[in-house]
Amino acid sequence: MFKKGVLDRDAYAEWLAPMMLVACLAGLHDVQAEAMGGRGSGRAANVAQPPSAVISNADPGVEVPPFVRPTEAIDWFRAKGTVTAEQFRRLDAVCKARAFSVARLSDDYALKVAQDSIGDAIEEGVDVNEWLTGLEGKFDAAGLTMDGSASYWRLVYDQNTTMAYGSMRYTQAQRVKKERPFWLFWNPAPVTPVCQSMAGQVYAADDPIWSSHYPPNHFRCKSEVVTLDADELADEGLEVSSSGNVPPVTTGFDFNPAEAFLLGKGSDLPPTPEGKAAMEALL
Repeated sequence: MFKKGVLDRDAYAEWLAPMMLVACLAGLHDVQAEAMGGRGSGRAANVAQPPSAVISNADPGVEVPPFVRPTEAIDWFRAKGTVTAEQFRRLDAVCKARAFSVARLSDDYALKVAQDSIGDAIEEGVDVNEWLTGLEGKFDAAGLTMDGSASYWRLVYDQNTTMAYGSMRYTQAQRVKKERPFWLFWNPAPVTPVCQSMAGQVYAADDPIWSSHYPPNHFRCKSEVVTLDADELADEGLEVSSSGNVPPVTTGFDFNPAEAFLLGKGSDLPPTPEGKAAMEALL
């Protein structure tokens, strides 16, 4: 996956950016393959857009794998409870990971229509443009008003799908962390101080930093986490970093969305205190 030899951050970004664009978008990580029993098995999509959405911009020499149903992302998103914007504001950050809300929607039925629509988009690999058209039709058919600009609804889509895929990747990485205990924070063009400080850095899978800094770390965050085994770490000359001087994450993103989901439902991982507290708050 990486060029041999020690990579400084600039060289790393310059070399990886064109080669990893489609790999990142299409989900060419080994995490799900390892979790499913070895390399070469199914790969999971890694971002909101399915592979088909980026084929037209991809290098024609790069083979893009078919869309793989992102089971963990679907389970995580569909397990959310719908709450009004006022109820959502009263929840703490971790509990918000278990709740679905749209500020411009106050009707329970409208919230459910929006949630089901996003869940279908994740399940079927629908990109944001197709989703917007479909949501408009569903709202019209239900006699509902779709308040807000296209940009607003794109942000709703991006935020929910990015969180869902981030939770999926974290869940998959947890399953194989004994074999792949080193996690590389990857972003060739970070735009915020926190992502800039972490880009190219490797942290242990059990480092507390992942409870607060697992991406997404801000709106429209494009950062990823790639798992490494000991041989890959040594081959690339990478070292495990300390998380002591990393800037804080944007308010509202300073938690790990997956930790509020690992309750046994939709996951074979054990319950977490964060997840239990979040569920109790929403009952």
